[in-house]
Formats: sequence, C-alpha cells, structure tokens
Amino acid sequence: MAAVARGFDGLARGYDAAYPRSRSLALMRATALAAWQRAARPGEQWLELGAGTGRDAVAVARRGIHVLAADISTGMLDRLRHRLRTGPTRGRIIPMRLGTGDLERLLPRWRGRLDGVAILFGALNYGPDPGRLPPLLAALLRPGGRVIAAVRNRVCPWELAYSLAFHPNPRLAFRRFHPAGAVTSLGRQTVRMRVYTPGELTRLFRPAFRRTALRGLAVALPPYMIAGFSRRFPRLERWLERLEPVIAPWPGFRSLGDHFLAEFVRR
Repeated sequence: MAAVARGFDGLARGYDAAYPRSRSLALMRATALAAWQRAARPGEQWLELGAGTGRDAVAVARRGIHVLAADISTGMLDRLRHRLRTGPTRGRIIPMRLGTGDLERLLPRWRGRLDGVAILFGALNYGPDPGRLPPLLAALLRPGGRVIAAVRNRVCPWELAYSLAFHPNPRLAFRRFHPAGAVTSLGRQTVRMRVYTPGELTRLFRPAFRRTALRGLAVALPPYMIAGFSRRFPRLERWLERLEPVIAPWPGFRSLGDHFLAEFVRR
C-alpha cells in the first residue's frame, strides 16, 4: 500500500484537472456521484474510502450529509483540506488518513453507527485484503446501511479491442485477467491492481450484503486511457456519450466497461 500512497501523492496536485480533459472520466464520476446523492439523506453519516481531493465528499456534504473522508494519500488529503478551507462544508466533513486495510480503527467509535459507505474508484481495487473488507463494513453499518462502489472491471471490451488493434501485445490486452492483478501506473509508481467482475464482487460481499443495483461505466464510451479518440473521432464520441446512459444498465452490457457501479444493502 505504500507504493499506492506514493503514487497518489504524486498525482494529487493535478488530479482534479483530469476530469475536464476526459469526457469518459467526467461521465463516470458524475454517474457515481449521482448514485451516492440518491442514496444519502440529510443528517446521515457516511464514510468515503478513497476520498481523494474531496470533490465528491463536498458535493454530498452540501446536501446536509456528514462524511468521514478517508484516504491513504497525504497529498490527496492536503488538497482535500485546502478545499475545505475555501468551502462552506467544513463542519460536515472529517478528513482522515485511512485505507481499506485500517477499518478496525473506526470500530470503537463507529460500530453500527454509519448509514453508508461510498467507495468510488480505486479504493477497492488497491486494497490489500479484500476478503476482510465486507465484514468490517457490515460491523460499521447499521442494518439497512448502504454501500456504493465504483470498481475497475475485469472485462473492458474497449481496452481489449484497442490494445490488440493498435498495440498488438497480448500481455497488455489481457492484463486484467492476470491472477495476481493488472499491472498499472500511478504517476511514477508501478503497482498491481485487483479487478473484479460484478459477480465476483457480489460473492465477496455475501452473506452480509445483498446487491440492489448494477450498471456499467464506460461501456459505449471509450475509457480515458484510450488517448486520442476524442481528437480523432469527436462526432462519434458525442454519439457514444448519448448512448452510454441508455445501455449501461442493460443486462449483459452492465457487466462490461472500464468500471462498474454496484450498490449493496446490509442485511
């Protein structure tokens, strides 16, 4: 996890600027944030794992939700604290340096008291021991508490097709299928990233949770790592962007894409 923390430390300063440059990334983030905003109610207490620079935590806190904003990167947390100094939601957000492997630290104070947990992009994929996570989340959540998770998908047809067509390297094309996880870069750090199918994640969260919703992210629209698509095919990209919200929830399609968005309820 130290390499992951260093990687995000190096990305922190320019992290927010990536969203306007990528239509795919911006749409994925907006879809995940909208799901969190629908699930949370004013006055509730939520934990966000992998809070990053706090963009989503601030958007949710503006609706009256209280957020424990946790991240393993000190660089990201520095940006989050800066955001709080210049915004109106400081009293509803508590920044903390904490990763998915450190949740026991929250149990003495928060056992059974959280209304929900948001894990949007990264925290589940880089966690050290995913099998320990669902029982700890169940211990922190009240009965009926919710988990919103945006997770890197094992099956991304766009990445497969692009890698085989333009970079004919099977190891690159099928990197997400490696048993030890996909090799990826976080700034100057090279790390392994766990990837899941929706079925694998659902089984991981049983029996304490039941899945209540699922949709794909970056299914029709090419993911952000396919550089140059927007410049070469702007009209096609706009058409695919309109198609994305139509097919992303469909059975079959919802299990594809760069990421998927799953929602769970504590039994």
